[in-house]
Amino acid sequence: MLSYYVIIPVISALLCIASGIFSWHHLPVSLRLLILEAFISMTADAVNPYLTGLGYPIHYPFLLIDFLLIIYASYSLLQTKIRRYIYATLPAAFVFIWLITGYHFGLKELNSYVLTGFSLLITINYLVVLYSSEVGRGSNKLSVRLLCFSFIVYHCGTFPLFTLIKLLINSRINITIIDINTALDTTKYLLIAISLLLLKGNNSSVSLTPEYE
Repeated sequence: MLSYYVIIPVISALLCIASGIFSWHHLPVSLRLLILEAFISMTADAVNPYLTGLGYPIHYPFLLIDFLLIIYASYSLLQTKIRRYIYATLPAAFVFIWLITGYHFGLKELNSYVLTGFSLLITINYLVVLYSSEVGRGSNKLSVRLLCFSFIVYHCGTFPLFTLIKLLINSRINITIIDINTALDTTKYLLIAISLLLLKGNNSSVSLTPEYE
């Protein structure tokens, strides 16, 4: 029987998917990527207990896809001249970390370097979006800020866990990692779901499409 740390995140991801589909026609194209990201995450959570014997080669491709979807989901939100550099440098930095760690350490274990890089770069991206002077104009402001907040809270919370993951797993408090990650994961998708519903509720004529090329 699936445990709570699988069921709860799956339910929250399902709510996120449902709110995204419900708000589909009111979402910028890039934000629709979050529906796919939630589906991939939900699938990974659901099948992960059955794949533990296969090791981490299965997880590495999922991690790269997940990162790219989360980063490019914010494309329509960042309306500053630096967006071209953000969406070139951050994905390139993560791909570099992903390739180097996979090559150097192998795929038998999910190295903390790739996990911390994952969280750090996503946090940087959404902090830039959050503090962009152009982001979330008018009635969209709350929904965009809530969306950014969901990723910042999750990845700031998981960053220390990923940094110390080997130490924590080898200790007697490894169950705490699962509990904290489950709480953060659930909170993230619930906040995203609310944000997407707010975008639909706003029904604003204000475009989130970047003005700068």
